[in-house]
Amino acid sequence: MTMEIPGLDDIDGSQLTQAYGSAKDTPQHLRRLASTDAKAAKEALAWLYASILHQQSVYDATACAIPFLVEVASNTSAKNRAKIIEFLQDIENDTRTNPATSSCSGDH
Repeated sequence: MTMEIPGLDDIDGSQLTQAYGSAKDTPQHLRRLASTDAKAAKEALAWLYASILHQQSVYDATACAIPFLVEVASNTSAKNRAKIIEFLQDIENDTRTNPATSSCSGDH
């Protein structure tokens, strides 16, 4: 089971970039992060670390993911909440030295 993440379906990940090119899979991993399945949530977070915060680099997909990461972290039933908050802190720290080259073009 996965919690609803408002606005996530409005994001076209294929128009965003991450460490390995197109971020078309990023919304899928954000959904998995919101799963009540602890293993799926853990794997999704590892994928997000490797792709949208790869080697302390940030991408437009990183900027776009932030509101959704906050949404998931604010849900008390989310698995790995503390790790998601830590991930957000890592993004914040790394954006100070390596800002994203562009921002999310959606409303989020």
